Amino acid sequence: MKSPGLFSSQSGQVFVYALLPLLLSCTIVGVSASLITTEWSRTHHHCRDNLLQAQEILLIASNQLIAMNPKAQALRQERRRAEKAVLEAPDPYSKAAATAWLTSVIARQLSFRSQQMQMKAKALTKAQMQVANIRKEFLQKEKGFQVHHPSLQLPKAKLDLKMTPLWSLTPNFERYYDHEVRQTMTARWQLPIQEILPHWILPFLPSMSLKNTCSATHKKRSYLWFSALTKAKS
Repeated sequence: MKSPGLFSSQSGQVFVYALLPLLLSCTIVGVSASLITTEWSRTHHHCRDNLLQAQEILLIASNQLIAMNPKAQALRQERRRAEKAVLEAPDPYSKAAATAWLTSVIARQLSFRSQQMQMKAKALTKAQMQVANIRKEFLQKEKGFQVHHPSLQLPKAKLDLKMTPLWSLTPNFERYYDHEVRQTMTARWQLPIQEILPHWILPFLPSMSLKNTCSATHKKRSYLWFSALTKAKS
């Protein structure tokens, strides 16, 4: 006959052995959830931070281009006066003087347009470099999930302003009525868990990827435009 102490000891061992699978499952779930959440938060934060900085670069350029509109308009008006002077010149001397004036105005228009285009191009280049930092961050890991899973979709930097009149050498730059929608830039990616978790956990988990997005645009409050995060469209 077994002693009560021996029976209690064996029962305890059976209980521990029965509990091991549960403990292992809890450990796997806990470690996996922690690592996945950390990586998800890291990539999401980095994406939002870089998109906001890119939009801030583009916002500054937008404001500068719009601030140049009075000068652009003044050059257009001066050109119309010069063209009228050429057409209405009463004699060859007056026509030559008016032609020289018109040539000078056109030269200044070309120089001014070059300033406008250079400012826009420079902002787009800087903003695109900022967007590209998102990819660099994703590749910083030792393995880098992006190397094996090219699922990262980055937006192209854009400065969505309309030029009016379009035919002019020195047009005005203006925001569209739906500028907030047009200016939105969205990044999308999938995060394969096999590139995040330790190898010993992978046999216990199904193959899956976490989808994520981040989006930023320009928003208006009262009369002030500012860079802001926005909800990405599916």
